[in-house]
Amino acid sequence: MISFNKHKEFKDTEIGRIPKEWKVVEVAKLGEVVTGTTPSTKNTDFNKKKIIKITERKVSKEGIEKARIISKNSVMVTCIASIGEVALSSHDCITNQQINTIICKEGIDPEFVYYFLLNSKARLKRWAGITTSPIIKKSFFEKFPILLPPISEQQKIAEVLSTVKKGLMNDLLTGKKRVK
Repeated sequence: MISFNKHKEFKDTEIGRIPKEWKVVEVAKLGEVVTGTTPSTKNTDFNKKKIIKITERKVSKEGIEKARIISKNSVMVTCIASIGEVALSSHDCITNQQINTIICKEGIDPEFVYYFLLNSKARLKRWAGITTSPIIKKSFFEKFPILLPPISEQQKIAEVLSTVKKGLMNDLLTGKKRVK
């Protein structure tokens, strides 16, 4: 379990009060940000899943040759229409232009980034503004501020959140908890 008691000093940032050792960085500092290249569709295959393994739609060999390949464990974020849906890739894949993907560099935990952005959906929607078809352009998305603790704490936070989510799902599926 993460104990914030070990942090003695805190600082105020644009995304809240955080331990002094932590940083707030722009998404672009996490790794390479790419936008998908396949033809646009109205629906994504995210469906509130953390990890995407199989998609409903497939791409032809010709489509793959023209697309950008997204590596395994990349963080995919919808930035058009259904702003802020987040998922991790389970293997190399491609995405359409509705998706901005963060290919995390070494020292950045993709699961931490996934959970942080999942919790930032409302902020992302505000960034898109109120228009007929909300959009966050890649250049703007790259400037989105994200909390960045040291890698060891990123991993611990992601592990705790993953465990809590699994436990909650188990409780819901076994009837130990009920949705009201």
